[in-house]
Amino acid sequence: MLQTVTDELKEKVFQRAQGACECTNVMGRCGHHHQPARCANSLGFSWELHPKQLESAVTMDNAIALCEQCYRNSPAYWKSKKW
Repeated sequence: MLQTVTDELKEKVFQRAQGACECTNVMGRCGHHHQPARCANSLGFSWELHPKQLESAVTMDNAIALCEQCYRNSPAYWKSKKW
């Protein structure tokens, strides 16, 4: 299910995150910080809006802002890879 994420939604998620990665390692796959602590990375220019539930609509309630490092540890990143 491919969804278009609007710039408006990305901006709202970025503001909610206050420019910081929202990853708390709840998926148990992010190895560069410890659960349940929130990642200390700032979002910077390279960040991704990631759905909490992969098969659900991307909304404010179902989206988190991930730094590049946490995104590369996410299921969405590995699902997008074409090997």
